[in-house]
Amino acid sequence: MITYCDDIFDKKYLDEITSQLILAPWHAHNVANRNSWPYKERGSHRLLGDTFFRRLSEDNIEYNSNRTLSNSFIDAFKAINQRLKKDLRLIECSTNLQFKSMDGTFHVDGRDDEVAHILMLSNEIVENIGGEFINQTMNVTVPYKYGRVVTITASDVHRANAFNEPHIARISIKWLGEIND
Repeated sequence: MITYCDDIFDKKYLDEITSQLILAPWHAHNVANRNSWPYKERGSHRLLGDTFFRRLSEDNIEYNSNRTLSNSFIDAFKAINQRLKKDLRLIECSTNLQFKSMDGTFHVDGRDDEVAHILMLSNEIVENIGGEFINQTMNVTVPYKYGRVVTITASDVHRANAFNEPHIARISIKWLGEIND
C-alpha cells in the first residue's frame, strides 16, 4: 500500500516544527536495516536522526528530552490518522535529516500489520531538486513536496533520496503505528 496526502497540516505548523527541528540536536545513530547483536549498532546505512516516542511495552514508553516536540508529534499522528480514517496505535516516532549525497538505502520500517506515515519537510521550500520517496515494493516513486504525508505498509521496501542541491536539509518525520484489532 502507498498513498500520499498534501493538505493535512497548516503551513504555519509545518514551518514551526521545521524551525524547531533545524535548531534541535541531531545524532548519527539512526541505523537502517540493523543486523548486529545485541545493540543493533550496524546496518546498511546511518543517517542523522532522533527518536521522539518509542513504545517499548504496554506500560513502558520512551520520550525524547524535548517533550514539547514529542507531544506535538503525538498530536500530529492523531491528526493524520483522523484525516486518513486509520485506527492505529503509535509505536514509534522518529526523524531523519539528509543533505546532498546522503541518499538512504532500501529498508523496511516494520511488519505487515504496521503502517508508516512519513512527513516531508525542508529548511527551504523547494521544488524539482530531488528528495523523492521510492517504494520499491509497490514500484512507485513519490516526488518530494513540502508537507506531504506518504503512508505505506511498514514492511514495504523503500528509501528516500536527498536533495541534489547542497546545503538544503531534507527532513522526514516517521510515525510507525500498529493496526488496532
